[in-house]
Amino acid sequence: MKMFQKMMLAPLVAILFATASAATGWWAIAQQEAALEQLSQKYLEARRLSNQLRFQLATARADGYWLFTVQSNFDEAKAKAERTKITAGLTESAKIVDDVQKRVVELDDAIFKSATKLINAYNKKADMAIDMASVDINTGIAAMMSADDQYKATIASVEVMAKAVSKAAADHLEAASKLAARSKLIMMISGGIASFAALILAWIISRRFTQRIGVVIDASNRLADNDLSVKIHDDGKDEVAQVATALERMRVEMASIIANIHMASENVSTASSEIAQGNADLSSRTESQAGSLQQTASSVEQLTGTVRNSADNAKQASVLAASASSVAMKGGDAVNQVVSTMSEIQDSSKKISDIIGVIDGIAFQTNILALNAAVEAARAGEQGRGFAVVAGEVRVLAQRSAQAAKEIKVLISNSVDKVNSGTRQVADAGATMQEIVAQVKRVNNLIEEITAATTEQAGGIEQVNQAVTSLDQVTQQNAALVEQSAAAAASLKDQALALNEAVSVFKLHRHTA
Repeated sequence: MKMFQKMMLAPLVAILFATASAATGWWAIAQQEAALEQLSQKYLEARRLSNQLRFQLATARADGYWLFTVQSNFDEAKAKAERTKITAGLTESAKIVDDVQKRVVELDDAIFKSATKLINAYNKKADMAIDMASVDINTGIAAMMSADDQYKATIASVEVMAKAVSKAAADHLEAASKLAARSKLIMMISGGIASFAALILAWIISRRFTQRIGVVIDASNRLADNDLSVKIHDDGKDEVAQVATALERMRVEMASIIANIHMASENVSTASSEIAQGNADLSSRTESQAGSLQQTASSVEQLTGTVRNSADNAKQASVLAASASSVAMKGGDAVNQVVSTMSEIQDSSKKISDIIGVIDGIAFQTNILALNAAVEAARAGEQGRGFAVVAGEVRVLAQRSAQAAKEIKVLISNSVDKVNSGTRQVADAGATMQEIVAQVKRVNNLIEEITAATTEQAGGIEQVNQAVTSLDQVTQQNAALVEQSAAAAASLKDQALALNEAVSVFKLHRHTA
């Protein structure tokens, strides 16, 4: 249980008992209210009805005698109305007994039966006397007077009923008073028990708390005196137990730390001696490495100059290759134009050859026509001689045209063959030029790659040169640091001895130390 819960236990118990007392008081008050309400609604009303019954019977009797006295002054209707009024009052008196009995059902039924019987008997005699008075007043008065004994017995019975109702009301009021007294006693007892229980519980919790806190305080004082051998234990589960557990964990951790520090200080003392010896060896090797790094830096610097020159030459070669590539591309364009022109010439030669073929056909047909004309002229004789001469001349011209066309055709054929040969040669030259352009481009790309690689190499060697230079500087600094480290190792050894002396003041368990 948590400390907060324990500290709240006593107030909670007191609150619980106080709540129970309040509930008991509330119940008692509710019972009192119910009793008073019952007293008001039942018994007081029953007493009022009992008094009303006596008054109503007395009023009916007095009204009867009054009616007998003044009846002679009334007409029949008025007298009948008064008789009806008296009779109604008598009938109502019997109902009042029933109302009283309904409110106080715990009373003996014999009381109500006797009262009801006497009232009914008196009502019967009174009604008879009133009816007789309507015929003869004296007879009615005599009958009413003979009913007076019945009236007295009826009133006595009503008095008995009223006293019984009053006694029941008094008993009920007494029971309510006893209930109130009992409720007060219960509230006082429960309040006393609550106070006593809270006091005892608070004393137990406080005593237990102070004892456990005392153990924790004693252990804390011993820890403050550098005594780490004391064990702190608490079986509880509250905040005090948590504090004790935390202190025990702190003690164990501190003991372990102190033991480790003691061991580490001894190890540091031993290691510092070894570090000092190692620093001496490292110092001599560092000086030797510094000389080697100086030679390496000189060689790398020379290599940097050589690679830088190679990079410059590669850049110039790249420029020349780019220029050659441009010239080759222009030559390729010119060859492509020549190929296009030769193709056009070849097409024109073919067209001329076709035209010569047409002319040769026309000459052949003209020769045939001239031959036919000569034959026809020969048939005509003398008349066709002139036409035959013309036909002969036309035939000669046709033959000469055909011969010329054949010669031109031969020349055109030779030209076409030469043009075709030239076209093929130009096409071959164009293809060769394209290959040259492609090779020049590849050479240019290779030179650019070589230039880029050489530039990167120059940059890399420059970085290597800088790194070697920086390494040389670092080596020089390391030599100085080695000397400082030797001094620090000696100082560390002294501090380890001082630390060992400082932690020796703590008292530890044997297995911890």
